[in-house]
Amino acid sequence: YVTARDRSSVGKGAITIIPFLDLNNDNKFDKMEPEVSGLEIKNMGGYVLYNEAKTQLRIYDVQPYNNFVIQVDTLSLDNIAWKVEKSVIAIETLPNQFKTIYVPVKVLGEVSGMVYLKDEDKVLGQGRILVSIVNANKELIAEVMTEGDGYFTYPGLAPGKYTAEINKEQLNNLNYLSDPGSTNFEIKISEYGDIVDDLEFTLKKQTQE
Repeated sequence: YVTARDRSSVGKGAITIIPFLDLNNDNKFDKMEPEVSGLEIKNMGGYVLYNEAKTQLRIYDVQPYNNFVIQVDTLSLDNIAWKVEKSVIAIETLPNQFKTIYVPVKVLGEVSGMVYLKDEDKVLGQGRILVSIVNANKELIAEVMTEGDGYFTYPGLAPGKYTAEINKEQLNNLNYLSDPGSTNFEIKISEYGDIVDDLEFTLKKQTQE
């Protein structure tokens, strides 16, 4: 990359910022992962210039041998499923050199569904029920509470395989059974974020046939 200006940058540092979609969630920029356009920063100094496609940012005229702090504006991303986990970056600048920073943008998926309560011949949505989301390593990722109509949603899942189930302690306290006991689902790798929206649980009293 070659550029020219009427202001000398001799002795100054410079930084290149390359945001990319981290589709496989490994924090590394792989060839199959596209760069992200339109990311903005709240820089603390220097002169900021974008390339033509707005997929790379360059900061010029940075004082060398300093810990330069860069704050990523996470609201500037085009997709609500995209997330930058580390929005504040500190880097030591050197004179007459470009330092390159790769910023992984995570693509998060969403899961949603309904929890019903079966009472005699009636089946109604049940609010205030805790739904647990567990990953493939049996680690609890999140717990979400159903709304008044029984609907629940969680929008922050990385690609992978998960299990959703009603909180077991709450089931015991309420003397309920859940059908099914648990549901497996997968958030697939997608540039725009995968959505699983068909989970359903039906609760009933344990004494009910």
